Amino acid sequence: MKIPTYQVPILMYHNIDDAAAQSKLSVSPESFTRHMEYFKKKNIHVISLLDLVRDRHDKRRKSVVLTFDDGFLNNY
Repeated sequence: MKIPTYQVPILMYHNIDDAAAQSKLSVSPESFTRHMEYFKKKNIHVISLLDLVRDRHDKRRKSVVLTFDDGFLNNY
């Protein structure tokens, strides 16, 4: 019997700003905060993409990777 493995989701964010109502590429700061609170509440560990690729994460814990493209100041 094969045991199913957990596949780590990779979430991509573009902008974290107040333009979410006008842009599909933006997430409001409030929504982003809710995302992070959800991960914490569900004990989902945020790991780096490098740790995922190099297989350096605890496979016993549910994990997620967050990526931010373009490196806008609002990502910081």
